[in-house]
Amino acid sequence: MDDEDIKHAISLIKIGEKTEARKILEPYIMANPHNILAWFWEAETQDTIAGKIKILEKCLQHNPNEPRVKKALANLNTKIPVKLKSCPYCGKTIKEGDSICIYCGNDLIKTESGLPSNQKKIENNRLSIFLTNALGIAILLGIFFIGLWIIQNQGLLSSPRLDEPLSKTSPPSSIPTSLFPPINPPTQTVSMIPSFTSIPTNTPFIVYSQTPLPTATQQPSFTIFPPTLTQIFQPTITIQNTPIPIPTAVPKTPTPQKPKTTVTCGVSPSVVPYAHISIITFYVNFSPPEAGLGFSADIFNPTASGQKGCAASDGDGDGYASCQGQSGLLASGKTIKVTLNTSIGICYAIYKSQ
Repeated sequence: MDDEDIKHAISLIKIGEKTEARKILEPYIMANPHNILAWFWEAETQDTIAGKIKILEKCLQHNPNEPRVKKALANLNTKIPVKLKSCPYCGKTIKEGDSICIYCGNDLIKTESGLPSNQKKIENNRLSIFLTNALGIAILLGIFFIGLWIIQNQGLLSSPRLDEPLSKTSPPSSIPTSLFPPINPPTQTVSMIPSFTSIPTNTPFIVYSQTPLPTATQQPSFTIFPPTLTQIFQPTITIQNTPIPIPTAVPKTPTPQKPKTTVTCGVSPSVVPYAHISIITFYVNFSPPEAGLGFSADIFNPTASGQKGCAASDGDGDGYASCQGQSGLLASGKTIKVTLNTSIGICYAIYKSQ
């Protein structure tokens, strides 16, 4: 059997055709007992847990050191429901199939008569004890009545005197119990209720401590002395009524404000052929014109191979500055945004390819 046959058997199991799959797997397992995969799928054809366990136990006989089979058996054994019954001796609940009661220790194996072997012996012992006790009681009653008749006829029945000590002899005992072991062996009662030991707990309490307030410090006392009066002689000042000149208002000359410079920029040509590096000119116009203003075209977005920026300044003060750069290798329909950092601020120029 090759892999295709195993795959066919697996497909049959998945659609519910377990009998047909078993006809394919069983001959292969007989010829290849060490194929664990075939054993597992053979177990999958069984509808009951017991049937799966039986198949895997056979697999374990041929493969005793296979951990996967052991693990699968352990998982299946945990799924078998446990059946319970009552012990015929003590009446406690035990698992069906146990040979010895875990509570009273009696043998639970059935004999041909339908009773456990120990139970049959106990019944025989009970019958022997009953017959022996009955015979002993009959003998004692006979001795008692014969003795009573003899005493009454011979006048020997009399009450003891007060000064005579009582007899310390005890009446004859029955059959010694040491010859007959107890019918039922003593059962040891195991208490399943746990005992609890009380643990003393410490009850927290709050102790209030009174902190003395700080004692107010006594402030020093001050002695006020009367001030010493000193006589000051001031010179006599002659006041003349001199007219105060009134200042005349001088008109302010307005300071001429410098007009705000604006900037515009661009690129020429604005359309270049694609897949070709072209020479392009970046230019900037400053208004009003001022000598020394300039710019640098150095940021392309997006970038492409062969792109090149440039820088220029307005040397003659006509408000115009320009320089030449490269467009780069562009795909068809690509738009490039170039950032021009000027002396006034940032300006953007755009060109595209076609």
